[in-house]
Amino acid sequence: MPYLTPTVGLWIEGDDYFNFLTNLTASDATEFYSYKSEESYPVGQTPYAKLNFLHYEGLDEAIETFRRRYQRINWNNLFYKIDLEKPCYSKEHVSRWNDLGLPNSIAFYSDKVVENWGHNIHNGIYIKNWVIDGAKMFEISRIHLNIYGWIIKGIVNSTVY
Repeated sequence: MPYLTPTVGLWIEGDDYFNFLTNLTASDATEFYSYKSEESYPVGQTPYAKLNFLHYEGLDEAIETFRRRYQRINWNNLFYKIDLEKPCYSKEHVSRWNDLGLPNSIAFYSDKVVENWGHNIHNGIYIKNWVIDGAKMFEISRIHLNIYGWIIKGIVNSTVY
């Protein structure tokens, strides 16, 4: 199956992630501006967010791929995910996530977030063994979330063992 999301292979940190989410349908959401980066991977700047293209050789390839995948988005069936455990997120970001109340969304978190936040998290999925590696997290999260139940039925926190 082709990817129907433009965000595969990239990450967006902190405030930029929320700006990206809230402006996803803006007419200039796929416009990129020059951004000087010291990173070993390409980094693109839209009017709303800095996008870190982790798995690309060059920025032109990354932008082309992003735009192609953006065109494939099924706007009637959007899913959202956030890893609140990442160092770029704060208590204010958890609050912003809750305020958005996005349907078809999940928020992964572990003990650190519980200690700092202490309240409910919108569609939160507690992951005791959270790690920063996305591929490993996919496997770990499958213990705590029935991904098919989420995608097909919209059921969050349906555990499969």
